[in-house]
Amino acid sequence: MTRPPAVVLVVEDETLILLDTVDCIEHLGHVAVPAIDARRALELLKRRTDITHLFTDVNLRCDIDGIELAAAVQAHWPHISILITSGHMLPATARLASDIPFLPKPYTAEQIQAWLE
Repeated sequence: MTRPPAVVLVVEDETLILLDTVDCIEHLGHVAVPAIDARRALELLKRRTDITHLFTDVNLRCDIDGIELAAAVQAHWPHISILITSGHMLPATARLASDIPFLPKPYTAEQIQAWLE
């Protein structure tokens, strides 16, 4: 039996990276829902019940960063699988739940696929 495609909310404030990641996820056979910041991501989560995964950058041009977004998703939508990415090392003060994986940039399609499986 084939699993249904994942519906991945992609949160990235760099437009080219956002478009590239969306394209990668769709090429892998999944559905990508883009959001340019955490506020838009939260709005989408409130409206859509089909989102199964959150793929978010840490540094977002918004008053809510990716770590805070991940915490909000864990609190309100615990069924959503989360992956956090960044082109920088996570600060030692980042309070990332132990069950949330971190994927450094640049990442590959194979790494995204492994997370979605």
